[in-house]
Amino acid sequence: MILEVVATVARPDPAALRAAIADADLRVLVMCLVHLTGELRWLEPPYRPVRDVRLVADPQAGYPPEVQAEIREAMIALLARGVGAPPIEDPGDELLLRMMSVCLGEPVPPEYLPMMREDMGFASGDPVWREPPDANRLAGTDVLIVGAGLSGLALGHKLGKLSVPYTIVERNPEVGGTWYENRYPGCGVDTPNHFYSYSFAPNHGWKHYFSPRDELQAYVERFATDSGVRRNIRFGCEVTGAAWSETDHRWTVELRTAQGTSQVRAKVLVAATGHFERPSVPSVKGADSFAGPLFHSASWPDDLELDGKHVAIIGTGASAMQIV
Repeated sequence: MILEVVATVARPDPAALRAAIADADLRVLVMCLVHLTGELRWLEPPYRPVRDVRLVADPQAGYPPEVQAEIREAMIALLARGVGAPPIEDPGDELLLRMMSVCLGEPVPPEYLPMMREDMGFASGDPVWREPPDANRLAGTDVLIVGAGLSGLALGHKLGKLSVPYTIVERNPEVGGTWYENRYPGCGVDTPNHFYSYSFAPNHGWKHYFSPRDELQAYVERFATDSGVRRNIRFGCEVTGAAWSETDHRWTVELRTAQGTSQVRAKVLVAATGHFERPSVPSVKGADSFAGPLFHSASWPDDLELDGKHVAIIGTGASAMQIV
């Protein structure tokens, strides 16, 4: 049966392979050659890329044409004949740091290693118990998380893996936080998607390098469902106050829903509301007498019509640039 499967694996179409390699970032191809061949010569001149600090670096990486061609042909030949188990499954700290430094064209401090090893899947970022606590102790360490944005969902996911009981309260009817609320024209990330997603929940189907809001929101909603975190979220539930008791060492948290107010008790209270939980509206002289539509970008009206109108935008941050 195994032989049958191996025999039916299709070789890559040569034309499609060449087209894909032609568009690839050469510094990434060099690192892939090291990983897939085990040959460290790819980390030496003339294969060292030029340092490039732009957000989107030149994919040619500063190589002369003949070196560009050599790197591409080496990768095409490798993929055309098929790749088995890579000779370097885990580069270890020393080699990984060397690869990172060569790739960026500058020395990378070793403090980045733990984060990069986790992001690349060489190390697990999941917390583990040295000795699992008994069930009663776990049950008494219930956590209340305020906010079902990216941070709240990630914390819930990690707590669930430790069997720590938790509840997330979210005032909106859906997860996403900032990405749920912001719907202005052009809303999206200015950070590449592979940096703006969970390392423990990679998405290989991004349609854009810098995703628009709807694609990001869909990713967050899908994660909440697939991870099982959604089962622990109370939507339409807003925290209005909290008090800590020194007597029994627990929080009493006041909640407001469409049905009224209530209280819950929790051992641990985590505010995962983020920096943009409430729009910051500046005081502008004359705003109170302005006759036209006036709103914060985070509260963009769904039925807004701008045809034939002159628009004034206050602020020059990322949101203003995207809207303009």
